Amino acid sequence: MPSNRDSTSTILVVAGATAVVAALIFGIGGWIVASGLISGSAATIRSAAEVVDDAAVATEAAALSVTNMRAVVEEIESAARSGGRTLGTVEQLLSDISDQATEDVARSLESTVDAMPGIIRTGLVIDRTLSALSLLGVDYDPAVPLDTALESIRDSLAPLPDEIREQSRLLDEAAADLAMIAESSGNLAASLLEIRIDLLEAEDIVNDAARGINEMSTQFDGLADDFDAYRMWMPLLVAAAALALGAVGLAILVLGIDRGRTGGSGEPASE
Repeated sequence: MPSNRDSTSTILVVAGATAVVAALIFGIGGWIVASGLISGSAATIRSAAEVVDDAAVATEAAALSVTNMRAVVEEIESAARSGGRTLGTVEQLLSDISDQATEDVARSLESTVDAMPGIIRTGLVIDRTLSALSLLGVDYDPAVPLDTALESIRDSLAPLPDEIREQSRLLDEAAADLAMIAESSGNLAASLLEIRIDLLEAEDIVNDAARGINEMSTQFDGLADDFDAYRMWMPLLVAAAALALGAVGLAILVLGIDRGRTGGSGEPASE
């Protein structure tokens, strides 16, 4: 029967050989797996970093678009406010002209037309008097008698009050239209102000998102660089572990062989 000494040495030899073989398998397989895993992970992270970089570029472009849109809306808002104020000024001017034409000019003309009969009679008297004085050597021989000329003036002035009132009515309508447009411009400016405020908030949000994505992109780039470094030394670490395991297994194997030869006492085993 085999002695306990032989069994122990056999166990040590088998264990040592197993450890050496496992070290070889671990070293070769671990090297391949570690290299492939780290390379695959690095490639995945690189791809993710590229996606994040693209997202950062797109977000920055969106932020720029929002900024440009806000600037355009601000310009339109300013133009709408300025146009509304200008139209309001013109509307007030037209209203004042209409009131002045109706209240002052038309009534003055009506008063003048009403006074024309008396003036015409006076002109007739003057015309007859001067005509009589012409017999005494006064040079008076107009192509149109004075009273006739005054009648022509009266006839010309008579329709003017109604015409002025009609023009005043048209001015009032134009002023009302301008007032409506001015109000619409003011409402448009108010709406654009709200849109500009919303765009300003959106601009802040998009800019924050762009900063966050840029930071994420930087982190992904750093992580990818780290994995590139891992790809270099991780297989070496696996190889070192395999060598250590192989060394331990070899030591056990040598110990088992030596124990089998010496019988565990340092002397050669007896037959």
